Amino acid sequence: MAFLQFLNGGRDQQVEELNPQASLVVGSAGDAHIRVGDPGVEGRHCQVYPAQGAFWLQDLGAGNTILHMKRLKGTTEGLKAGDIFIIGQTFVKFWTERPVVGGGGAAPAAAAAGADPALERELAAARSKAEEAARDLEHARAEVERAQGEAEAARAKAEAAEAEVERAKGERERTDEQRQEAERARDELQQRIAGLEAEVTQAKADAEAEAARAKAEAEAEAAQAKAAAEAELAAGREALEREQAEGKAALEATRAEVEALRAEAALRGRDRLAALRDGGDLAALVDGLALPDAVRARLEAALEDAVTREALARAAGPVVPLRGLRVPGCDRDLEAELGAARRRSEHVAAARALGLQDLDASELDRLLEAARG
Repeated sequence: MAFLQFLNGGRDQQVEELNPQASLVVGSAGDAHIRVGDPGVEGRHCQVYPAQGAFWLQDLGAGNTILHMKRLKGTTEGLKAGDIFIIGQTFVKFWTERPVVGGGGAAPAAAAAGADPALERELAAARSKAEEAARDLEHARAEVERAQGEAEAARAKAEAAEAEVERAKGERERTDEQRQEAERARDELQQRIAGLEAEVTQAKADAEAEAARAKAEAEAEAAQAKAAAEAELAAGREALEREQAEGKAALEATRAEVEALRAEAALRGRDRLAALRDGGDLAALVDGLALPDAVRARLEAALEDAVTREALARAAGPVVPLRGLRVPGCDRDLEAELGAARRRSEHVAAARALGLQDLDASELDRLLEAARG
């Protein structure tokens, strides 16, 4: 035989007999074999069943079952006489014999009736067992309180562990987010680098193409400029040569005209006043020189002075005719030589008046060419 005795709660000091051939479910549900309605007792809390010549206690996983100061947590433990297990806040003691549960006034009544000594001994034994049960109950309560303290500590540790797990999870999530953000930033940086490389490559290609185009244009412009310069140089050279030829021809013509005028003036030099009165030959000679205005004015002034002096000389006395003048013993044509000397004297005086006495023949030619131009 085996029994369960409730040591506290709503079924305090009640005894349930166990079935030696079947399992009995202990819980607060209406269909439980042994019904306990105390706080903390689940509908199907645990079960007690016989096996291998003993009884076993199995936690059904819905509530808190403590045996030998440890939670069963869905496991099974063997029961020995005197074991106390806890379901919720209810203490239950396992008996292999029916426990004696008596009231406080039963023994005095029996003693007053003169009960036999055997019954008194049995009552004393029952009292002893009750006292032992009370002590076990106090011990069990102390153990339950300690177990509850440990459970609270364990719960606190579990909560702390869960908080740590949550914190670690949050840290991991933040780390994952940071890693993802870093990866996104890296991808964006790589894309920007690729874009910049492409832009640099395109800019380099554009710069090379622009440089090649500018070089080609510069070469073409240089070639055109060179050709134009060569053409202009050739044209200038031709124009210069043509002008030189024209100038040379004009100079030769001017020289011929001057020589002709000189010859004509020499023929008419015998009578300077007549030439002056006539005015045609001398004016033609001056006009033929094509001198600048300043030079022509000085030349005309010098010629006028010469003519004036000649007129004064003639007016001063009779003119000595030189035509046909002969000196005895001399075959020279004195008239011609005197005329030539007079003309040279006149030319020298005119050159000195114009400031041309220090010029050589080439400088005089350049002067004449400049005057013509």
